Amino acid sequence: AEVKESGFLEVELAGPLPEAPMVGGFVLDPADIPPLVTDIAAGIRYAARDDRVTGIFLDLQSPSASWASLDEIRMALLEFRETGKRCVAYSEGYTNATYYLASVCDEVLLAPSGIVTVIGLHAELTFYAGMFEKLGIQAEMLHVGDFKSAVEPYERTEPSESASAAMNYMLDGL
Repeated sequence: AEVKESGFLEVELAGPLPEAPMVGGFVLDPADIPPLVTDIAAGIRYAARDDRVTGIFLDLQSPSASWASLDEIRMALLEFRETGKRCVAYSEGYTNATYYLASVCDEVLLAPSGIVTVIGLHAELTFYAGMFEKLGIQAEMLHVGDFKSAVEPYERTEPSESASAAMNYMLDGL
């Protein structure tokens, strides 16, 4: 992208954000190939070191990416912010994913007719011990120590205190 004397870099995130190059297929125009998540993050990190860039305008137009990809971009935005440069996010609608990216910015802007559907995160586990009991099945598992809850769904009807603490810790971190 062309960078003028000084100003904001516009980063538009829209549609699928691929993690790997497209394999196969036929593309008429190379400009139609979307940048990879790693390219986007590298560009943001480069802008952090470029004195001509005074800030980022993050235009979120319903990007579609994995949480790991979103985290890669978010980490690059955090590094950008650590340089003291401004970051402004704009969207016509925020979801968990787009707000996750925008939450790094100094300002989060919403279109006047926009909508926010941030519902938070939750986790749900299924426990089979009750069903096993009705079927006459007894699970025999070996485990050692706290926070080793992989087999709990087969032995219990609800999570242990340590499993609940681990799950809450993970969700709080996200």
